[in-house]
Amino acid sequence: ISGIANFGGSNSVYDRFQEKVPNLNDNFTVVKGPHTLKAGFGFQQNLDVQAADVYTQYTFPTIASYLTALSGATPYSYSTFNASVGQPGAWYHSFFWDFFIQDSWQITPKLLVVGGVRYDKFSGPSGDPNFQIPYSQHFHTPSGNFAPRLGIAWSIDSKTVLRINSGIFYEAPPTNLWYNALYNDGGSASYIAAISSTTPGAPAFPSGSVNGSLPRSASTLYTITPNFKDGYGINSSIQISRQLTNNDALTVGYANTGGRNLEFLRNINLINPIRFLADGRPVYGTAGPTTRANPIYNNIALQDVGDNSSYNALIVNFQHRLAQGLTVNASYTWSHSIDDAPEANSYDQGSVFISDPTSRNRDRGNAAINRPNAFTLSTVWSPIAKLDNHIANYLANNNQITFLANVSSGDEQNITANAVLNGDSLAGSGATAATRPLYIGRNTLSTPAVYQFDLRYTRTFIKLWERFQPKFFIEANNLFNHPNITTI
Repeated sequence: ISGIANFGGSNSVYDRFQEKVPNLNDNFTVVKGPHTLKAGFGFQQNLDVQAADVYTQYTFPTIASYLTALSGATPYSYSTFNASVGQPGAWYHSFFWDFFIQDSWQITPKLLVVGGVRYDKFSGPSGDPNFQIPYSQHFHTPSGNFAPRLGIAWSIDSKTVLRINSGIFYEAPPTNLWYNALYNDGGSASYIAAISSTTPGAPAFPSGSVNGSLPRSASTLYTITPNFKDGYGINSSIQISRQLTNNDALTVGYANTGGRNLEFLRNINLINPIRFLADGRPVYGTAGPTTRANPIYNNIALQDVGDNSSYNALIVNFQHRLAQGLTVNASYTWSHSIDDAPEANSYDQGSVFISDPTSRNRDRGNAAINRPNAFTLSTVWSPIAKLDNHIANYLANNNQITFLANVSSGDEQNITANAVLNGDSLAGSGATAATRPLYIGRNTLSTPAVYQFDLRYTRTFIKLWERFQPKFFIEANNLFNHPNITTI
């Protein structure tokens, strides 16, 4: 009953996810003079079973309408009927192969060069020639994923080391890429029916009769671009480390990661905009033959590639190795992360669509993972004492105090409109919707900074029988009980 209660059965029944991952990896190493050669290969198969929910559900506008239907007086007083027809879900296999070769060449005692190349191939399941969307009748498997890497370590003097490296790293596609297209394909095997009580064939409450004659809802289809390419990153860094004292070292560095061919989501069923917003975004009308390329469906979600990202960071790290019982590792990072679109099938923004289906660049802005400032500190102190009194000496030793600190900028947030401004309901759906007011960039708001301090005390007792050594510890997480906000 809308706005009042949910009761009866559940619409989350028979959901099942099962994945088996057989894999084989092997490599070997040959050391010959100044060269250390390594080569290897890997194989992995993902066997996935994802069965979606099976349910029927009536929605009533009021308590009174529900009671009259329950009495049998007006069995069609409900507003909508939702049901899953058939056996929703997908069963599919994917295959991942890789091989690599690498050489570590100690050119001089002060100069080490490491070079290599890796090849990856990620093969998804076959499409179905009976699918309504041509893109889903066959899924493209990219080739040519060769990834070279090169690294240099140079000891400038006895206390200074310079490290430079760069390489390409391919990322295996998330298997939901194929699941979305296989499950939401528009075929007749299974579908979601969402109809009103006045639709021909609608069941009388409370029979819940479900059969293939029910009209399917104007659901969203998912498909994969025929130009699919595997995403990869170009990772580069330069670091210089300097020994300050016998126990202290300082490292300063710069890191850059450029993401290429990352996945993003856009609606490809929208055509013929009826007008334009003041910032240039096209506005589409309601579903129909003049505003939808395929009028049977309201939306068709394309899992596209081409999103680019950029991460730049300056890093300062201080290390104090164990001396007088104290170990310290402190690091500060200033960084900026931007990208062209919310990344699809990812942990942070897996289902957010671009705000303008005709232009990915309109979403170029701060990445959801952008944290401009981050400081971490790890300190372990094991005080060492030498006292004449054996009892006092025992109590003063065998203690350890660990202190952890994490201080960083808050999470990036979208400022979104309270309505779908351009008629693209996909871009306006969800708590992290991409529909933003005019002239507002993506992720322009941040939550308050994160302050997390943890403390742990450990007491080690006398070792017994050379194998048994009891310990006592007590720890406090978020020592100062600081509220860390993750979502506004």
